[in-house]
Amino acid sequence: MITVCVCRLCDRDPAVQDTAGAEGGAFMKHVKRLLAPAKDVVVKSVDCLGGCEWNPNGKLNGCCSVSLAGEGRYSYVLNGFDPEKDEWKVLEFLRLYKKRRSGRIACADSVHRAEIAQHLATRVPPFIK
Repeated sequence: MITVCVCRLCDRDPAVQDTAGAEGGAFMKHVKRLLAPAKDVVVKSVDCLGGCEWNPNGKLNGCCSVSLAGEGRYSYVLNGFDPEKDEWKVLEFLRLYKKRRSGRIACADSVHRAEIAQHLATRVPPFIK
């Protein structure tokens, strides 16, 4: 099972960030609807993934943050998604994540590498038991 976590408190407006009206909540619901047919994926809402001040363009408040994780797989934190138009990028990361048993994403495997690579913030190796 793969877990996709979406921060519900992310927002491009610092005054709205960390409130119930944040854009991250709507983004999470949209991603959840898109992934509902996938039997091997669960989407969870989380309060923070620590990426609100991260942005590939050097601006504060890149909005929305997502993580990917699975048992025995690499885990990722992805940041800077525009909640109005970037859900396809989350789906592309998930496609790449599923492609390899280890979960190691190779952005070069995507025809959209230029658009998606900028969102990759952190890769964590699988936990060793």
